[in-house]
Amino acid sequence: MQSTANKTAIRISPARHRERVAALQAKMEETHFDAFLVSHFANRRFLSGYSAPDHLPSETAGFLLVTPGSNFLITNFLYVDSAREETEPAGFEVVINVPGETFIQAIARLIRQSGAKRVGFESVALVFDYYEALSRELAGEAELLPTRGFIEPLRWLKDAEELVLMRQAIAISDRAFDEVRPLIQPGITEKQIAWEIERRVREFGGEALAFETIVASGPNGSTPHAVPGERVIEAGDPVIIDMGARYFGYNSDMTRTVCAGEPTARFKEIYNIVLEAELRACDAVRPGLTGNEVDAVARDIITQHGYGSTFRHSLGHGIGLAVHEPPSVSKGSPHVLAPGMIHSVEPGIYLTGWGGVRIEDLVLVTEAGFENLTGAVKDGYYQ
Repeated sequence: MQSTANKTAIRISPARHRERVAALQAKMEETHFDAFLVSHFANRRFLSGYSAPDHLPSETAGFLLVTPGSNFLITNFLYVDSAREETEPAGFEVVINVPGETFIQAIARLIRQSGAKRVGFESVALVFDYYEALSRELAGEAELLPTRGFIEPLRWLKDAEELVLMRQAIAISDRAFDEVRPLIQPGITEKQIAWEIERRVREFGGEALAFETIVASGPNGSTPHAVPGERVIEAGDPVIIDMGARYFGYNSDMTRTVCAGEPTARFKEIYNIVLEAELRACDAVRPGLTGNEVDAVARDIITQHGYGSTFRHSLGHGIGLAVHEPPSVSKGSPHVLAPGMIHSVEPGIYLTGWGGVRIEDLVLVTEAGFENLTGAVKDGYYQ
């Protein structure tokens, strides 16, 4: 099969990365930070373009150090060539620790050279041992100041270049699901379906799965994040497929529920309730609404049908370089929707002993309301 994408054709431009760094530097100036240490994989890629896999620990993949005048990527020698290719056009100097020097000592050296006295860091992403070691290295010379959600708001609104990548990631998963859907029949196992999806995501241009595919059949579907196993799908089973593709770092996420064979009356009932909730919630999306208000649209419909207690998770989440990121579309969420945000809409009903139904699309908030970016079939519940 031919890939749907030229793997060397599309990247975020160096100019865009420079704009992002400038926005961070402006925020640093407002908060009187002389330097900022970045260790979260998504923020590292967002600012620099560095594509080290997100499963690598920071001491292997690298840290960013951003100052008003210079920007550094401190990384392992194993990745130095690709790091230079990806980040130097964006204005980063690649640094590897010299012999006998640890990563932390290299970071401390650069901080001293910059003259920084107030250094911000990501409290949820810096390993405590590294924090302690860096504190010891800089004792009496610079202060380490924890932040939470300092960089992430810069990622909430997707620009035109990001939308191109997001649309491609979504197109890959749409195509993969639509090809695998006819295979969801009695006699095949959950693991076999998961493999068929993963193979197609790769063949159609995905650099990886966005996350491990969920295939939950029959009673297993009552667990929203079930792990696909050896269970053989039976006639009449509801089968939840939650899947996504990654393309140049950007992720897709969608869920479809189908019936293996002839749908039962109960399946039709539950499916139609969830579909109504999902469509109505999508239609409600517009700038100015809070995540709580959009969540309530779907939750109220499911509750009116008597299944409110079975919808046990939030309606949706933001997505981009991370599969789950703000804005949250959930009960109590204060996040206000704005044009350029992309989030999921994924109501569900889960019944112990029977299974579940979840339907998920990704929607882009626009000036006029929303655009549904997900195109995979969802308007029928049987083959």
